[in-house]
Amino acid sequence: FLFTTLFRSKQWYQRRVRGMKDREEDGSEEGEEGSEDREDRENMTDRDEEMDEDTKKMMKMMPMRARYECDEGFKLHRTMHGPWGWCRKDGSYEIPQCEAEEDWSEVEFKLHKGNEKKFVDKRGRVFAGVVMARDKPASGSEEDPDWELGCNDGFNNHAAGAICRTLGFRHGAQTPLTKKMQVMAADATQPKFGWTGFNCKFDDTLPSSVNCRAQRYDEAMEHKGMKAKCFDFDKMAVKCFDSAEFNVTVSLTYSNKKITCRAMAYKENYQMDLGKMEGVEAKFMIDDKEIEEAHKYKMKKGYFMKVTNLKKREFNCLSCEVHAGEMMLGKAERCKDEENKPMNDWSWDN
Repeated sequence: FLFTTLFRSKQWYQRRVRGMKDREEDGSEEGEEGSEDREDRENMTDRDEEMDEDTKKMMKMMPMRARYECDEGFKLHRTMHGPWGWCRKDGSYEIPQCEAEEDWSEVEFKLHKGNEKKFVDKRGRVFAGVVMARDKPASGSEEDPDWELGCNDGFNNHAAGAICRTLGFRHGAQTPLTKKMQVMAADATQPKFGWTGFNCKFDDTLPSSVNCRAQRYDEAMEHKGMKAKCFDFDKMAVKCFDSAEFNVTVSLTYSNKKITCRAMAYKENYQMDLGKMEGVEAKFMIDDKEIEEAHKYKMKKGYFMKVTNLKKREFNCLSCEVHAGEMMLGKAERCKDEENKPMNDWSWDN
């Protein structure tokens, strides 16, 4: 009885899943079963109004789960828990979506790492790179849809997590785009921008969630014109990981006398001191060759290194990497031919 009361009080009975029968629109043919459903909903509404504040508080603290199925002729877009939906503690909910079989499609993702050799984990998985997506070909189909790029306009960390979960990781975050990431084979088809404005409200979703939104790139261009235009440095890039204990964001700036690798680590919105973490270190590189100079760390600034007449040196790119043992936590890069372009840096609070 407790489960039934909590389940109904969260209003799961509202049938928000596409494909479920809506008897309310067919009052003339609703029959005996439709009348019973309407009466049951009215009773539940009355019961909800009578609930005291303590009961409402208790419900918000107790996430509930339910298994969903679609009507005949419809297919299910699963959640990260398969066919299960659930209520979150804040009162929001996540439920699988149903779609007509003739309209049903599934988006698949992959990460393009380019020449970034370190973006592969011990299991051989690419865990960071430029995001590409396409409609997944049906089993046995000879069609091979083109991969498309995502524009990072409106993109957020929750959406990055949704992408990473389709690739077998538990979590994800945005990451700065590097020049090496974008390198493609000379004979490879150069992908075009296909979608933009991808964002999600929560960090426990898949891309097909009702709590995620995206827009086709050509539609955005039609509606917004040049305001929606994306360039090479706007390509969407993510890093994926399995542990959400903390996440490191990295950006790089430099002057004639100093290079700063602004590495920030956050856990539950509180900044952590990387200098006190055993085994965490930074590497500064100029055109992929490590700079053998001493560097320091300050919590508010990150890692920084003093240099001499940097702007007079001949180089293409500066970069910094933050490592914890053999694992690279983050990387940032600045190249001279991108000096007049906006930096693709981000923070955990975006």
